[in-house]
Amino acid sequence: MKKIDLHLHLTPFQIPKLGKMNLTSGKNMIPHLEELGISKGVLMSSGEKGLPFGTNEANKKICRQFPDRYAWMCSISPKGKTSVYDRLARFQAEGAVGIGELTYNHKLTDPFLQEVFAAAEKLGATVYLPPLSLCGDNAAMIGSQAYYEYQAGNTAGMELNAYATKSILGEAL
Repeated sequence: MKKIDLHLHLTPFQIPKLGKMNLTSGKNMIPHLEELGISKGVLMSSGEKGLPFGTNEANKKICRQFPDRYAWMCSISPKGKTSVYDRLARFQAEGAVGIGELTYNHKLTDPFLQEVFAAAEKLGATVYLPPLSLCGDNAAMIGSQAYYEYQAGNTAGMELNAYATKSILGEAL
């Protein structure tokens, strides 16, 4: 039986452990995958830009380094200099096997997501939507994002609150 891990977040280089969080490199993940009998991993993108790891560009680099071990799914930002279709076509040409991590806190009927779905359909691209039961808050990833945003000087004033404004189904609270 062939085993594929459909949801990995890796880095092009090993990052020192941050508390209990361990962000591993594509190279250092291979022995773990072998131990589990997993023949291929699919890297999920953190976006087109932003974090120093997990972006479309970083995932593409890992997959070029280990083509027999990894594939990658791109992420499309609501804001871009070119159309969703053009960006998705480019990512496909660069090796993306589909779109994953649609983490925009929008309903599936949102106009942006509808544009993503239409572009994917025209291009024959896979869109990965995990079951709702697997779409909860991931505090470790949020904490990691916050760490790198803080390091980059991206902070907010004290007027910003931390209250949820939408339910998991998208309705205003």
